[in-house]
Amino acid sequence: MSKTILIAGTSSGLGEAAVFEYAHRGWNVVAAMRNVAAANPRFAELENTVVTNIDVTDRPSIDAALALTGEKFGQLDALLNVAGYGQVGAIEEVTPAQLRAEYETNVVGVLNVVQAVLPQFRARRGGHVLVVGSMSAHLSFPTMTVYASSKAAVRSLVEGLQMECEPLGVKITLVEPAGYMTKFFDNVKTAERIHAYDDTYAKMQTIFDDAHFGNIPKSMGAVADITGIDQPPQHFAINTDGLTWVRDTQAARLAEYAKWEHITKETD
Repeated sequence: MSKTILIAGTSSGLGEAAVFEYAHRGWNVVAAMRNVAAANPRFAELENTVVTNIDVTDRPSIDAALALTGEKFGQLDALLNVAGYGQVGAIEEVTPAQLRAEYETNVVGVLNVVQAVLPQFRARRGGHVLVVGSMSAHLSFPTMTVYASSKAAVRSLVEGLQMECEPLGVKITLVEPAGYMTKFFDNVKTAERIHAYDDTYAKMQTIFDDAHFGNIPKSMGAVADITGIDQPPQHFAINTDGLTWVRDTQAARLAEYAKWEHITKETD
């Protein structure tokens, strides 16, 4: 019997690729997105796939998608939340309203979809929740700090969720990508520029110019590989650039803690 996955955020990028990957592996797929008119027309060629609306900031739309999932395919086996967007701007440039909107989708949206599926997973002591975070949760980049901070919040939320759900038999995986050639920057929100930060923007452009972008189909194939297995990873990196960034950042951070540890000890 085919397993069923609900994927939130499938209009482009990683979520769109995930639909094809799971469908080609024989999964029943509910491809959910905020604007169904943006769905890839090729989704219609996938017999085991249904397209529906989800706005992760709107709980009734999530509940409706889950009801449709049950009607079409029965039991839901996995949730993959990819929905989110980026906010570009230096801290001084980003308005509180822009920050709140970013968190409403990237953080509260995760909470909404997780809370919607957990009761059925918890009741049968099964199911797999996969949340796409970002390697930027471990290190901020200039002019992308608000986005990175939202992903840091997601990381903390999911790590707590893992501890809460482990005794309930529900598997939780945080998928952490680095850079990909997607429509991410076509969909970002931008703050009003303060030209004093022009050099900072130029530095950020250099970082992207030097980045090695990940392979989207291979990456989502790897995510599909670990979905629903008996012991999936709690943290799963895709694109090795991100691993390099995080290792270097953590090594530098630990070295700094060690440098000042003699004073830290005086605070005990």
